[in-house]
Amino acid sequence: MSDYVGIPIKLLTYDEKGEPTGNFETAVFATARKCSALLKCFRDMAKAEVADSKATRKAVFAAKKLNAAETEEEIDTAAELADKAATTSEQTQQALMDAIFSFVTTGFKGAGYTAEEAERYAELVEPKRLMELKAASQYGSTRQLDFTKEPETDLKED
Repeated sequence: MSDYVGIPIKLLTYDEKGEPTGNFETAVFATARKCSALLKCFRDMAKAEVADSKATRKAVFAAKKLNAAETEEEIDTAAELADKAATTSEQTQQALMDAIFSFVTTGFKGAGYTAEEAERYAELVEPKRLMELKAASQYGSTRQLDFTKEPETDLKED
């Protein structure tokens, strides 16, 4: 690990069944300052998020139109619109997931890992940690990120 440059991340490992092993690995993730390819990833994720939000809103709108339809012709037209909106929504969700995976693999590659190593580490990063990882890589971090524990939050449970 000492040959890699960036933010150290402690990752929980999983067995073949997807169950946590209790073991961890420490990998390094690049910062945007050292890996300019991450800047493109930030833009791609932002564009994908906007497209996904737009598609989701259109799908909700189409579903409302379908529910409000009263004649067979209105139902057919609204159903066609709803089908098209659902397909578009699925496509934009996949594009967003692809952009996120690209960001995570690019960060590991930017730290010095091979493509295969980067993909293996990317699969260990849980989606709920994405915002923390993105912020750390975008603004830099002076501490190790520990992804073996639940994320810290300012929300207090009563």
